[in-house]
Amino acid sequence: MKSTPSLQISLFAEVAGVYAESYGGVLDNDSLYSKVAARIGTTPGALDVLTPIGRAGVPRSTAKRKIRWYQQTLKQLGVIEHAGKRGVWRLSENAGKDLHRAATGIKLVAFSTELG
Repeated sequence: MKSTPSLQISLFAEVAGVYAESYGGVLDNDSLYSKVAARIGTTPGALDVLTPIGRAGVPRSTAKRKIRWYQQTLKQLGVIEHAGKRGVWRLSENAGKDLHRAATGIKLVAFSTELG
């Protein structure tokens, strides 16, 4: 996955969309990864490619790291909350009331900056 602005915006929307479409708004991380992979047209295995990170060169999946980044952004925005089990998140009560699937042909754009 290359890191272009349009891909970043798209990936944020895909992560949010997966939560919005999940049954009851509850999703574990493995399901999140596989559903995001399907939405962006790749396989879950493609997200498992490891790249050395940091000075120590610890191998990590940069794709899963980006997905978790957007997951944490959704948490900070109050859209999702921890569901009580490790690696399981759900739509917050307020977000669940306000999220609806976009009509066919409608494109949604979402982004986050340091300014909000």
